[in-house]
Amino acid sequence: MTTMWTERGREEPDGAAGGPEGVDVVPMLDAGVPGLWVLSSVLSTSLADARRGHGVTAGQMRSLILVASHPRASAAEISRHQNVTTSTAKRMVDRLVSADLVSRVRSRTDRRRFDLAVTQRGREILDGVRAERRRMVVDLLSRMDPEDRTALTRGLVALAAVAGEPDPSVLG
Repeated sequence: MTTMWTERGREEPDGAAGGPEGVDVVPMLDAGVPGLWVLSSVLSTSLADARRGHGVTAGQMRSLILVASHPRASAAEISRHQNVTTSTAKRMVDRLVSADLVSRVRSRTDRRRFDLAVTQRGREILDGVRAERRRMVVDLLSRMDPEDRTALTRGLVALAAVAGEPDPSVLG
């Protein structure tokens, strides 16, 4: 087995830089970093605007998105996904319930468990985030060459699929 040098300067087996069959994906990633920064900026701006407009903290917004994208999520699952203690997650859920962004629903399969569901108000906030994000991305994409737009879309769909992301329609 041959090895190749990674950005970290250590030897790893072929393909260890992330690509199959020895394909070094690091140069591709490096070339795309400015585009990733643009997308990151669009996401953070749309979330920040919604947070300010509705008095929602960043953690609460992440939890709201998690509940929307993982039907029947629980406080324990929020704890795991956000890498916080269960008590922290439960307090966050309490705040989301108090703000009428999520509701607790007794689990149909386990009477001791409460599942979380996004409320109408929570859905409206998420819809607003999605609309603002869409407006910003449409503005950027409209300035791209049509072939580049198609290639970008195909690549992003493939990336989401290999990452196991849920269908985007879940968020509204």
